[in-house]
Amino acid sequence: MKSKGFTLIELLAVIVILAVIALIATPLIMGTITKAKKNAFIDTASGIIKAGENYQAEQVMTTTGDVEDLVISDLTTDTKLQYKGSKPKSGQLKITSDGKTAIAIWSGQFCAVKNYDDKKVTVDDSVKTKEDCVIPVETTDTSCFVTAEAPGVLKEEEITIYKDKCIVFFGNVGYSPDEADKMCNNQVVGGITLKQVIIIEYQQYGMEKIKDLIDAGVISVTIPANSFAITGYHFENTNCSTDVVIPEKINGKTVQQIRDEAFITCGRSRWDYCHSPVTSLSLPSTIEIISTRAFYVNGIYPEIDLSNLKHMTLLGDYSLYYANDTTPLKSIYLPNQYITYMSSSLSEVFGITSSGTLKLKKGNINTDDIVTAYNNLYESKSKSQTRSCLAPLLIGNKMRETAEYVEYQLVNGSC
Repeated sequence: MKSKGFTLIELLAVIVILAVIALIATPLIMGTITKAKKNAFIDTASGIIKAGENYQAEQVMTTTGDVEDLVISDLTTDTKLQYKGSKPKSGQLKITSDGKTAIAIWSGQFCAVKNYDDKKVTVDDSVKTKEDCVIPVETTDTSCFVTAEAPGVLKEEEITIYKDKCIVFFGNVGYSPDEADKMCNNQVVGGITLKQVIIIEYQQYGMEKIKDLIDAGVISVTIPANSFAITGYHFENTNCSTDVVIPEKINGKTVQQIRDEAFITCGRSRWDYCHSPVTSLSLPSTIEIISTRAFYVNGIYPEIDLSNLKHMTLLGDYSLYYANDTTPLKSIYLPNQYITYMSSSLSEVFGITSSGTLKLKKGNINTDDIVTAYNNLYESKSKSQTRSCLAPLLIGNKMRETAEYVEYQLVNGSC
């Protein structure tokens, strides 16, 4: 008697049943795996918070006087906290002196986050990139800001250089033929291009500063449309905190500029004695200009972070100057952009000293190239004939590197 096998129809039926089972089971299995990964990452965040609380408790026990808030802007380089597990791909932790905690860490796939008033850490599924994985902040009430239209932000494409007249002009003011040719081709001379110089001069001083170049036919400039600027802040209003979080838009208009002395506390005629009470600052990525003495003698400590500003055009003299000799500024964070937007060196813009560090955000530009260009621009500054030498602060050796930043030591230049 011959044994009976499966018919083709029976085999197809079995395959269909298995496919249906797989279709149903696969999402359930994958969902379970994803949930397990999320819970594990939440545990990592909770462990970091616990380590931060332990560290803060030790500071309370060993420190005389008030204990400062614990602020770790880059957990990938932190060496203070001891916890189990690997470091996150990026992240930040804040613990106030009265024990409130906030954290945001990125795993490469998930963002675990907790704000000060949240009871527990959660994974925010709406966050898809590490740039968006940050501690949530509430923007300062827009009524605290004084705003106005300001001269627009000049772009390189709005400047035309007329090479022949340009070479004659710069040859007549002492440039070598080679330097004049490079400058008039908008190539780098001394760490900066002609168009970059024109932009800084225009944004800092207006048309008057570049009038000679226009009158001589060296350049022509298309004047940009006005943009929206913050020109003051109501410190006298107790509801306007010194922890300033500037919104991207005010009354529906995009904030692009912070004008001269916007966040100081006295009249323009007495700026030598003014100071900025601002103790922390968060800026939207739309900011392109921070003008002279905007946050002069501020209290932003221990770090100033501008790494999210992708289109900086001008940081004016003393614009974010921190002046406290007893507790010097520890670090500044800058975007992945050539530092040709500063009207002075790091020491004059930020008040940082050689005891601090510079953290450059990684991106399309090699950070070593940014360092070289900056040093070329400032290390050749010579002693003035009318005043004593002010040696610029230069960027020294690379100290460490993370997935997001490269950190450099700052060093004193010479005259």
